[in-house]
Amino acid sequence: IGKHEVPVAALRRRLAPAIREITRHLDEIFAAYVDALECAERDDRAQAVRKLLEAGQIENEVGRVVEAGAWFAVALEIAEELQDRRPEVEALLALAGLNKFLGLYDDSSRQYERALALSRAEFNPSGAIAACIGLGGVEVELGQWLGAQAWYQRALRLAETAGDATTVARIHHATGEFLRRRGDFAAAEPELRLARDAFEEAGETRELARVLCTLGLLDADLGMSSRAASAFREALAWLRNGKEHVELEVFVRYHFAKLHVEEGRFLEAEDEIRRAEEFAISAN
Repeated sequence: IGKHEVPVAALRRRLAPAIREITRHLDEIFAAYVDALECAERDDRAQAVRKLLEAGQIENEVGRVVEAGAWFAVALEIAEELQDRRPEVEALLALAGLNKFLGLYDDSSRQYERALALSRAEFNPSGAIAACIGLGGVEVELGQWLGAQAWYQRALRLAETAGDATTVARIHHATGEFLRRRGDFAAAEPELRLARDAFEEAGETRELARVLCTLGLLDADLGMSSRAASAFREALAWLRNGKEHVELEVFVRYHFAKLHVEEGRFLEAEDEIRRAEEFAISAN
């Protein structure tokens, strides 16, 4: 719709699945909302906060970011009244991540810093690690490379102390990604290789595909088109072997298509971008 005329029969065929998808989304939202009310009735406000955050994540997954922010804000308002600070940290991290996505970097930094302070006071290493990673991500978006590296190194020390191998691998990936964006290709590659080996050993399919995509981008930056193509193909193979991750598959195919264009392989580029379009449309 928007590119060509849609016959009435096609509209009829597509309308019912679309309505089912909308109904499923609303069912999930209202279920989380009612669960939150029930938790509040029995004075389990910490769990009510988590149900509100769940509703916000459901909205966020389909791109309804304004609505997601409203759920997160209500969750934070309730969490601020609790003695247990962990729900407040969870709400702050959710809001900070959303604001970073929206480009509201001052708000995002302030929320991440508040989450870090609370996590340190409450001896909550996972919250502190997530806040440091978030602050590093904000610095990357602002082009503050030294600040980003300092936050990632701090997160890495905390994750290694906690013995959290998966998070350590994620930090290596984040570090390699920002080093690539900075243009420090020699330093980026070993970080990405560490992340790849760890995720492959752990069987983390989605994370492994993300790292392979970044390796493909790095190889493309270095002019190694055949290696880049191999990395993109391997990323797509891992995605097909695991659960469906449409957004990531679209992202990989988009960059694979760009690589084909740069190499003058226009038919292959069109094939990849059309597949990406089909995945995107099918998953709303």
